[in-house]
Amino acid sequence: FFQNPITINNSIRDNDIACRFGGDEFVVLVKNIDADGLDYIKYRIYDSVRKWISHNEKLEGLGISIGTSLSQPDKSHSIKNLLNTADEDMYKVKHSKK
Repeated sequence: FFQNPITINNSIRDNDIACRFGGDEFVVLVKNIDADGLDYIKYRIYDSVRKWISHNEKLEGLGISIGTSLSQPDKSHSIKNLLNTADEDMYKVKHSKK
């Protein structure tokens, strides 16, 4: 997984921030974006990581699930709530693949 942050960083904008959040979980902080833009970045990350996995025999069978949450400027969201929403979304994606 050590190249994963590099793969993710190559998929996001220069002012976005990607960091490891847990063993195999990453968080990407994206500012000034709407839902369509977030979907586009999500697709770019998914595609980039999927290609990285397909070129590494040791990672055969590994998958990727991405969850997102979007904070609206007129609403108050804690970081914890945003992470929980993204986590719930990720699990929905993961279970829909089974």
